[in-house]
Amino acid sequence: ILARHIYRSAANDPVPRFLARIPDQVSTVWPDNAPDSQLGPPAEEYIAIPRFAIACSYQGCLAFFELGTNRLRISEPGFPGTVKRSRYVDVDGDGAGTGLAVFGGKLYAWTSSSMAFVENDAEGVRTQPVPMGKGCEAPQSVDTTDEGLLVWLSRRGWYAMATDEVASCISEAEAKLFLRLNPALLSRAVGRFDPNTRQYICWVPEAGSVGNKLGMVWDGKG
Repeated sequence: ILARHIYRSAANDPVPRFLARIPDQVSTVWPDNAPDSQLGPPAEEYIAIPRFAIACSYQGCLAFFELGTNRLRISEPGFPGTVKRSRYVDVDGDGAGTGLAVFGGKLYAWTSSSMAFVENDAEGVRTQPVPMGKGCEAPQSVDTTDEGLLVWLSRRGWYAMATDEVASCISEAEAKLFLRLNPALLSRAVGRFDPNTRQYICWVPEAGSVGNKLGMVWDGKG
């Protein structure tokens, strides 16, 4: 702790407002000679970190979906455990959040039916739908290739997107094989780009199987 902020309310206003910055961590007394008119902005309300299973680092912040919801929260820069109550956005789409990734310096968020670009600035957190974006079924299927493509698994197949934010299906030739997969357990799929072979490999569960026993390989060409 390098410093502390103290707040107090005005005579006719119960909302605590900024009074002073104490530049140490040992002082226990601080003179209050400021009139109410010189009080600063209201104190921010912070919350304990909710439970989450999907998260990533973005601009020095922790971005995460609250467990089982589509509510995306972003922490204070440099303080992953400090989250303002008001700093969140509910991502449009079906059900809970299913994926987060930073690509091309931007933060992207998925539900099973949608994909959005997330803006985080002094005005708050907002989302914009990605044109032709597809939902994500498996958080751990999201990865980037050395050719600058973002790849992920959706309920309709595998998709890839360059920085122009137009997603395209890369598994059309394997449409029949996709029908062999276990749709109830697609969320367990794991995909990674191998820099040695320059291939994206995704392990998925086949129908009747509870484990990822089938490996799908994409060489970036089709």
